[in-house]
Amino acid sequence: MIPRPDAQQEILPVPVLDRIDRACLRFEAAWKRDETPWLEDFLGDSEGDERSRLLAELLVLEFDYRRRKSHSAFPGEYYFRFPGDENVIEAAFTSRELSVPQTIGPADYRSRRLSASTGL
Repeated sequence: MIPRPDAQQEILPVPVLDRIDRACLRFEAAWKRDETPWLEDFLGDSEGDERSRLLAELLVLEFDYRRRKSHSAFPGEYYFRFPGDENVIEAAFTSRELSVPQTIGPADYRSRRLSASTGL
């Protein structure tokens, strides 16, 4: 399930990769039970490179299962839910060869989030 590291990915210790695999298996099992799991529930308290890799893996799984149910996935909804992870989101979309709509990018969602939080 975990892709081979390339120049852009950190090589993570085996125990970390095991945690990522277990989280992905639980996430996938939820989809197979016809649930619609929230990515946030599976990120737990992971942080740093572990969190980035886990988010990337979960996104790829989510895209696959959403597509199977004929549901579209758009980067904007993920930019809003995972501020600061735009590169992970874009890489996940690219890795699945999904077309990324260019009408709204990360900066637009950041400004919308700021507007929503300030009431403007």
